[in-house]
This record gives sequence, C-alpha cells and structure tokens, in this order.
Amino acid sequence: MKRCDLAQCQAVCCYDGVYIDPGEEKQIRALVRENKAFFKFLPTVFLTGAKWGGMKGLKTATRPFVYRNRPAHFADTRCVFAFDDGKCSFQVLAVEHGKHPWAYKPTACWLHPLRLSIRGLVPPPTKKSEDPDKLEGYPGYVSFTPCGEHAPDDPPWQETLAEEVVWAKKTGILPKS
Repeated sequence: MKRCDLAQCQAVCCYDGVYIDPGEEKQIRALVRENKAFFKFLPTVFLTGAKWGGMKGLKTATRPFVYRNRPAHFADTRCVFAFDDGKCSFQVLAVEHGKHPWAYKPTACWLHPLRLSIRGLVPPPTKKSEDPDKLEGYPGYVSFTPCGEHAPDDPPWQETLAEEVVWAKKTGILPKS
C-alpha cells in the first residue's frame, strides 16, 4: 500500500464526511467553541445525523466540492472540516497547538484505510468485491480510495501504516503489547 498523497487524491476519502464515535462529538463541539476564529469557515451545522446500511449515527456535515477524479459512486461533496487543498482542519489545528497531528481527528479519519474490529486492526481488502462497505447499489468505500488500494509493488500495509498502529496503541484503542 502507498501512504496518502493529497495532491493526487484530493482527500477523496472525505467525500461523505465521517461517522464519529459517541465521545468524539463532545470533543469536536468543544474544539469548535474554543477555536472560533480558526473554525470561522464552518457552517452553523457541522455535525449531522445520518443513516448508513441500517445504522444511525452522527457524522460530520458535507459541503459541495468537485474532485478532479473520484469513483463514480462518490458524490462531489467533502467534509466541512476539510480545506480545499484536502488538509484536515483538525490536523492543522493540532499541529498549531503543538500536539500530535491526529490528536483532534476522529478515529475513523486517522485510522483510514484501516478498520477496528473486536480482533484488532483490519487492513483494507485486497479485492473490491470484499469491501466492508459494499451494500446493494453501493460497491464500497475503502477499496475505492487511493490509500485503500493494494498494489503488488507497494510495501505491505503493516509497513506503510505503521504510524497508525503505533498511534492506536498510544491512544488505547489497541493493546500496547
């Protein structure tokens, strides 16, 4: 796998916003409230309820954005927290505050293209037909993002995504041993 290249993919993974974990809502609302000048670009509604595959949850809102190249089943929208250049405002703010770049990002964002299961971290599937987000009428998500695609000449995912594994252990979502 290759690491994300924003210049190439334009953060197409952000096209639909991101579902957030229950505890992340409070953190996001506090960040926006405490950093009003930084987040002045946000719309009034930046978190919204949504439904996906029979599950309901809270996710970041989206705004119109036209990608140069995107999978046909991805909409021309982008998470409201993403800048036009693809950079994540949570990550930019964390760095400005002297924190780890992923300190403020929702877990699903910094973990992408990995997934968390009861067995630990799950890499993206090697075949699009095995995409975990495949639903009737929707061919999938993670395997359609450039950083979720496998290529024979690329390093293995464990090497490419080693930082994510370390951060997952440091934050406690994975056991440290």
